[in-house]
Amino acid sequence: MKKYIWISIAFLSSILIQKYLKLSLKVELISTLLTVFSIFFGFYVTSFAVFATSKYLTKLYKIQNENDNRKTLLDDLLEEFTFATKFLLTSIVYLTVCYVIIENYYTSQLLYASYVVWGFLLMNIYFSFTTISIFIKVTRQSAKAN
Repeated sequence: MKKYIWISIAFLSSILIQKYLKLSLKVELISTLLTVFSIFFGFYVTSFAVFATSKYLTKLYKIQNENDNRKTLLDDLLEEFTFATKFLLTSIVYLTVCYVIIENYYTSQLLYASYVVWGFLLMNIYFSFTTISIFIKVTRQSAKAN
């Protein structure tokens, strides 16, 4: 629930920022954001691959989440990773559409598409930090379990 509130705030802020500041989107900015989001995606895949091949998976499954005793740390990790990855892939598709719009000079459609670009950026940064902190927490808990 908390993440959906953050998403709503980020996108509403993005719409207000774009509406009043009228920041222009250029091909270079969209290309840079696509590169950054692709790096985020690489981080997610690499991090998950490290844990997927780790001997700690069975231990993570046995360690209960301190905040919700119905879930394990493995459930937490998979839930956050899945949501962040889906959101990131949605962002990449969105930015690709924006790139096509800019390249073909459809300026009226770009105005509406640009309203949420900052929300995507902020939320991907937020989810990246959240995912990193969960990986750190899981690593600590795994070390304590030994």
